[in-house]
Amino acid sequence: MSICKAQVKHNFAKAAADYQQYAGLQAYTGAQLHRNLPSVSHLAQGVVLDLGCGPGHQAKALAMLYPQYPCIGMDVAPAMLEYARRHEAAENLCWLAADAEHLPFAKEVLTLIYSNLMLQWCEDLQASLQGLQQASCQGASLHFSTLVTGTCPQISQVWQACQRVPQVRQFLTRKQVQTQTQQAGWHIQACQQEEVILHFETFTEVLASLRKVGAHTPQQPTKHKGLQGRGHWQALQAEYEKYRGAQGLPLSYQVLYIHAVKT
Repeated sequence: MSICKAQVKHNFAKAAADYQQYAGLQAYTGAQLHRNLPSVSHLAQGVVLDLGCGPGHQAKALAMLYPQYPCIGMDVAPAMLEYARRHEAAENLCWLAADAEHLPFAKEVLTLIYSNLMLQWCEDLQASLQGLQQASCQGASLHFSTLVTGTCPQISQVWQACQRVPQVRQFLTRKQVQTQTQQAGWHIQACQQEEVILHFETFTEVLASLRKVGAHTPQQPTKHKGLQGRGHWQALQAEYEKYRGAQGLPLSYQVLYIHAVKT
């Protein structure tokens, strides 16, 4: 499925104000990435980059972890960066509005790249990773999480059961991500896949959790008739209720974590 960058940017900009409220997945995967970041003694001189920094919480954590390094929080959505400037400032941290597929960096300036659930939005993952590799110094470390095939199966199954086209992106497989990372010039040190399941009380909250972090999901119709209107919306809700368990309505993600280095 082709990615509309303008729509992605618009969705994330709309999500900026209350992103943190719905970003439970990002908080969890970000913490997982942080557990495996290198110590200062293993970093060469250079710039630390949070690629797709969103509202800036993880970028500030990086700045605190590496206080002697210049750190950059980069995001495609200016509204996210404006929120970050107001709430996540640090002396060694600056903010940059730019696209991961059109990097503004000179060659061999980055020493650590951290990217949490952003690279799946790239139209050409290998080209983006190659650009990062060229902007990185020898021995630079790349730590990223991304979504892979099998993400949000409940959404796909519910829409199919209601005879609708699923409103979920088709993500790359684990093997495709690994291959493209290696072909971009990175040497993979570790690769781990994890299923992360979030639970919600209502169907509306399930969709809100996706919309508020910038993902494209259907909006609740209010004025349309027939299959496009309230009857169809109620059918989707009823179908999703079949998944309810003791913790609520589940929504599952297949998350891939990769640590790679430039050799």
